[in-house]
Amino acid sequence: MYHANKLRSLNSPLRNKSALELKTKTTRPAQIPLSLSIQPFCRPLLACIMLAQPVWANAAENTLKLADSLNSLSFSLTTAEPVYQQALASSRSGNPDAAMLWQSALTQPQLPLRYLFDYVTTLTWAGRDQEALLWMEQLTARRDTPAYVLEALASAARNLKHYSLAETLYRQVLANAPARWESQLGLVYSLADGNAYASALTAGKSLTMQYPDKPDSWRAYGYATGRAQEYTVALYAYQRLTELAPNDREGWRGHVQVLRMLGAYHEAGSLAAAHPGVLTQAESAALQADTTAVLIRWGAADEDKPILRFLHTDMALKESDQLLTNPPPAQTTLINDQIRYDRVVALTNRRRSAEAVALYETLLHEGKAVPDYARATAAASYLELKQPEQARDLYRELITRDPKNAAYRWGLFHALVDCESYTEAQEVIDRLAEETPLRIHTYSPLMARDNPAYLESRQDAAMARAYADQLDEAQRRLEALLLRAPGNSGTRALLSHIERWRGWPRRALDDADLALNIDDKDKEAHLAAQGAALSRQDWQRAQTETHWLLTNYPEDRTVRETATLNALHDKPELVLESTWDAGGEASHSFVMRGKLYSAPLAWDTPRSWRLFASFARADASFQGGNGFRQWMGAGLDYAWRDWSAELELRQAVKPSRKGLAGSLAYAPDDHWTFKAVAETDTTDLPSKGLNQNLTASKYSTSVTWCRDEVRQIGTTLSWQDFNDGNKRTDWSANWRERWVNQPRFKLYTEANFSYSQNSLNDAVYFNPAHATGTELTVIGEWLGFRRFERSMWHRVVAGAGSYAQAGFGAMPVTSLKYEQDWTLDHATSFTWGIGLRRHPYDGNEETARYLDLRLNWRF
Repeated sequence: MYHANKLRSLNSPLRNKSALELKTKTTRPAQIPLSLSIQPFCRPLLACIMLAQPVWANAAENTLKLADSLNSLSFSLTTAEPVYQQALASSRSGNPDAAMLWQSALTQPQLPLRYLFDYVTTLTWAGRDQEALLWMEQLTARRDTPAYVLEALASAARNLKHYSLAETLYRQVLANAPARWESQLGLVYSLADGNAYASALTAGKSLTMQYPDKPDSWRAYGYATGRAQEYTVALYAYQRLTELAPNDREGWRGHVQVLRMLGAYHEAGSLAAAHPGVLTQAESAALQADTTAVLIRWGAADEDKPILRFLHTDMALKESDQLLTNPPPAQTTLINDQIRYDRVVALTNRRRSAEAVALYETLLHEGKAVPDYARATAAASYLELKQPEQARDLYRELITRDPKNAAYRWGLFHALVDCESYTEAQEVIDRLAEETPLRIHTYSPLMARDNPAYLESRQDAAMARAYADQLDEAQRRLEALLLRAPGNSGTRALLSHIERWRGWPRRALDDADLALNIDDKDKEAHLAAQGAALSRQDWQRAQTETHWLLTNYPEDRTVRETATLNALHDKPELVLESTWDAGGEASHSFVMRGKLYSAPLAWDTPRSWRLFASFARADASFQGGNGFRQWMGAGLDYAWRDWSAELELRQAVKPSRKGLAGSLAYAPDDHWTFKAVAETDTTDLPSKGLNQNLTASKYSTSVTWCRDEVRQIGTTLSWQDFNDGNKRTDWSANWRERWVNQPRFKLYTEANFSYSQNSLNDAVYFNPAHATGTELTVIGEWLGFRRFERSMWHRVVAGAGSYAQAGFGAMPVTSLKYEQDWTLDHATSFTWGIGLRRHPYDGNEETARYLDLRLNWRF
């Protein structure tokens, strides 16, 4: 223990304090006086010490004699040395407490100082660090105190967490012996424990360079780098340690723990399995839970990889299920709860939203303190299940605890959109966009890169306007983004959606194709292409896009809804229209028309041909009789890209008559539509002609120009040839403008101008020689309720104008109508309305009351 060859001796006896007092007192000892003699209390003290140790159990009497000889100063170095050697042997054999035997030697005059040095060292071996440090001031003041004693004191200081004191003591040794390995080693640990990481890493690196073949050098360096969270360096240090000492369990334990801190949980688990016992059972259970958690994180990172995106998530769910069903022996409640929290995340990522919400609510019911990350994913599951109110409340709660968390704020934005709180949603996303920097890692020019969240936040800010029916503003924002990033497929795909909503399917499909040219695996681009193709009547392209989306994203809610819309085209369709009228030209009248379309024909690959059956009925009662007419028909419907057409064979009853009807529409671009209709036996007949076996053929053409969702202008010219010899010509023009376009209220005006001319003067039905009509209609719509695809709108239509009939002059025309538009789901919608219309007939103003009903159902 005492490595110097010099033997020092005390000039006089030690201070009159016993070893027992040194053990029990907490005061620092003064400098050892050099002129005091042994006091009588040493006799019973030494007797107690020696009687307490088994090896000296038969020497009590000799002990008393020894004490007497010490007091008489007759105890010599030769006599004390055996006691001292026995103490050292006891200490080295692993009995530090038994080493107190040689305290008796420390009470003697003229004894070597090494007795005191070894006594202090042995105190540290016995874990009596506080007692050892009581000698520190005295020993550090001596220039001849050996290095091992100072190192023992430094170790005691470190054990008591006096790291700066330990550092001072180690540096005191190194000042005299710079190459001393033991002090360099202790200094590394002390610096690391004292959070002086930079100094610890420097000292540790120096140690491994000077002593690269000593395993403890790498152990200390691994400890320091681990404390400093320099895990990659720590991993290297532990690898070197285990290479030098393959059986060093502490080295393998450090190796496993560093791998765990690096997130290499699978590697850590494999290494722990190869070296059983390096981890406790509790640590092994925690590592298994961490392994499952990292699989969940990998699964979330794979969401943009269509084929593999759920591989790791499914593995994580399987592992978590096993851990919860058959938990390891040391899996604590804390670890078990952690697995369940992580499972909420995995279920959400796997789009098993109902299970995620059920587990989350179970945890709440059990009173668990569910962490915020699990609450956030539960909120996402609520959104997926179309429960946006629960998601909104959860996100708001999370934001109160973490106001700057972008993910929470993004989630709140989407929840507010689904709740139709559009103003608040815009405020949330606008603030987020303002706070999102263009570049990240700007602290280093070499590390700086574009921030993907910058563009995403601005995309969402634009779409927030679209959701609130501010389509022109949404378009302007997206086009501005494309000027800055023309190669971004996501922005162009979103612009495609806006263009489709504005009534421009060709333009939308072009932009969707541009997006796919940039990135043919972009889900949003395929969604845009599918929606545009449906609007464009490109059924084959829509089917292709739907197939791709369902193959790659079958669990996605938007994809499923898109597939539902596409599937509707493949279903039969029923269209009904009916009107009950009281007053006007007839006292009472009823008209109903309907068509039942088949699913697209199986042999037709583009899915553009359908068969249909038609039905029409007209009844009227008026002064002088009743009228009735009924038609049955069957035909073929065609719709493909720019063209739409129908051809129908009709059979009329009373009088029995066969007829043909056909229509052809052509839309060369997104604004113009041309249409022609021909009927050899039209169902559009005057009510008073129904009891006169009146028939007519009708031909019409129309042109419509639609700028966007705001403005539409059209004109129609028609000719009717009645079997009573009358020939009627009608021309009309209309201009429809939307003035207010809010999510819950819309206001339109529609201006109509019409002119009609008839060749027969004395017809039984209302048949002016010529007439001109003008009318301005104001249409107000407001939302009654809406829950995703289900909605109800109120509509009030009020019109006023004039009608100038030949021979009677201009007279006022007024109308008022109330309607409700119901959409039950994507497949079913109907409208009913009641109204009043006041119109002059041959100079007499008559008021008609009517009820309308329209139904569209795909099944």
